[in-house]
Amino acid sequence: HAQRPVRPRAVVSTTSPEGLTVSQVQEALRFATLLVAHRPSLPIVSHCLLSNGALTVTDLETTLTVALPGLVMEPICVPVALLRKALRFVTDPVRLVKRDLAVILNDTFTLPGLDPADFPASPAQSAHTAIGEPFAIPNRWADLLPAVSQDQSRLNLSGVCIDLTAGYCV
Repeated sequence: HAQRPVRPRAVVSTTSPEGLTVSQVQEALRFATLLVAHRPSLPIVSHCLLSNGALTVTDLETTLTVALPGLVMEPICVPVALLRKALRFVTDPVRLVKRDLAVILNDTFTLPGLDPADFPASPAQSAHTAIGEPFAIPNRWADLLPAVSQDQSRLNLSGVCIDLTAGYCV
């Protein structure tokens, strides 16, 4: 049998610009979009809370915080949908600057903001104390979320089983 010729692999650059990259923020917003309300009765739940090193969203029942190590800014709430749209038109590095109750994105876009004091406290943090260390979400988490049922009465289909020692999400 004939041997296939070996194709050279593409070289992926490991260098990244200083600070926060567009892809880092887009990835965080991809997770955030799965949780934020699209037509909320309460405007703040369509926003994310940006603060030093983190992006946080809530639907008032669940709170998700995504680490963004390159994010350095005073806390402010911005609309998730507007931030996602504006990111399509900027290049690395991402610079977010709080100015009053607005966020300036790369000296180009001004996004309206809300007071971070209005952002709802995490129900888990206010009702319970932490029982473990924070953990990194597995790489395939985004592949799992579309299979989770929105019907909360069917607990076996609306929950996710996470086995950290084996590295499984089911």
